[in-house]
Amino acid sequence: MLGIGALAACVSAAALAQATGQASGSEVYTCIDRNGRRITSDRFIPECGDREQRVLDASGAERRRIGPALSEHERSAPEAERRKRAQVKAQGRHRSWRISAPSVC
Repeated sequence: MLGIGALAACVSAAALAQATGQASGSEVYTCIDRNGRRITSDRFIPECGDREQRVLDASGAERRRIGPALSEHERSAPEAERRKRAQVKAQGRHRSWRISAPSVC
């Protein structure tokens, strides 16, 4: 259930879309910035790149949410983990090859 503040935001976002003459298929982006101020725009809001943004349709219904942008560390973590797993797997194969190889002497 939406609170009064969230309902007011949805209504104002829909009113903004209608007042600016946007097409009925348009999207409205909304977020709360670092200072607690609600920002509404017809495109992605750079000031809220580090925060979640909600995308509303012209009627004010939420279409989707856009998560905050990942930091450099967060973007590189999955790749580092993949390389680490590949290295451990390769070391395991190398060791098993040595153990199972027949003796030459």
